[in-house]
Amino acid sequence: MVLYTDEDSSDELSSVAASAATRDLIWRSGCRLAPIVGGWLMSSLGIWGFYRSGLAAISGGLTFLCAVVHAYGRGVLTG
Repeated sequence: MVLYTDEDSSDELSSVAASAATRDLIWRSGCRLAPIVGGWLMSSLGIWGFYRSGLAAISGGLTFLCAVVHAYGRGVLTG
């Protein structure tokens, strides 16, 4: 269940609804799991695992960028 809270409720125009439960699930689990996964990756694959992960992240970003340019043209990147 997602709980919504109003932050800065003193001003009705600038109040922002934020999902506290979703934010906690993302940040807390990431803070706990990242060192565990990083340690396992380093012990099982060594530094090459990090290089491969970085290469996969960069190639995924470039693939997304190419798909956006292909679908909408170069003008979408310049504003």
